[in-house]
Amino acid sequence: MSPNSQDATLHAPENIQEHFRMQGIGDPIVREAMTIVAKANDLPVERVERLFFSRDQVAADMVYALIQMRYPDRFESIGYCTICRKFFLREIPHS
Repeated sequence: MSPNSQDATLHAPENIQEHFRMQGIGDPIVREAMTIVAKANDLPVERVERLFFSRDQVAADMVYALIQMRYPDRFESIGYCTICRKFFLREIPHS
């Protein structure tokens, strides 16, 4: 799970629609998970975000675990677009 992504690739014409779709799904889910983690640990949401972006494994695992509990087997990783300033979730490819 990498919190940062290759923004140029995401914003390439052939990827932009899917990128916006993934943001529309992912950003609210990730932000809600961060809010829950913050409340459970008596921390401000901004602190959880900073921990997540600093690649703190405990914070990232907690956020990802909450998402997996609510949406089992749907998402494989969390990404963040620094251009759009939004989170997105990569869906698990199903054959």
